[in-house]
Amino acid sequence: MPASESFTAELAALLPRLPGAIERDNTGTGRAVRISGGLPVNEDVLHAIITLHREIPAASLRAATAVGEPWPAFERDLHQCLRAIGRFAGRLHDLRQPLDARAIEDDVRRWTRVTKLALGMRRPEMALADRCPVESHPGAYCGGELMAAGAERFLRFTRHGVVVGDWVEARRIYCAADRDHEWPFQAWTVLGGMILAAAG
Repeated sequence: MPASESFTAELAALLPRLPGAIERDNTGTGRAVRISGGLPVNEDVLHAIITLHREIPAASLRAATAVGEPWPAFERDLHQCLRAIGRFAGRLHDLRQPLDARAIEDDVRRWTRVTKLALGMRRPEMALADRCPVESHPGAYCGGELMAAGAERFLRFTRHGVVVGDWVEARRIYCAADRDHEWPFQAWTVLGGMILAAAG
């Protein structure tokens, strides 16, 4: 699999799981299912399906425009659009347009989070009681809310097929307003010092 397409592979493998999950409570809480037209509907799954069908073709068309390639996005299915997105992202890197490439990659990560949450393969983020400090300006805040990333399960691609892995703790805190502001577990002591400095 080309490296430019590999970042879309997990989402592509998750897509076929969504239709079968529309009537299931994937959270284990019993709260995600409502009745619609006499049928149980998982609102998280329905939201994921609507989001993906609305955003993926549009994103593939924007990426095609950025690389100057004609692309009939709305005549293609989601899998074809995802494969194209992987290819377009690689082209954008080659064309030295890293910001456009990163925007596409961020979209794919967001879609994957939404899909995993709907399928019960990711736990929700937890809001922390602090705002994001600005490292270059001690005593200041960037204004974003600090979030603790939720644990998730990843797909493993083996020669025998696709396997759902065990739960992996994220151990990562990030800023909701700026994903560049991110602290892995090893940097939490530094983050704590920054928060105390910003608090004065």
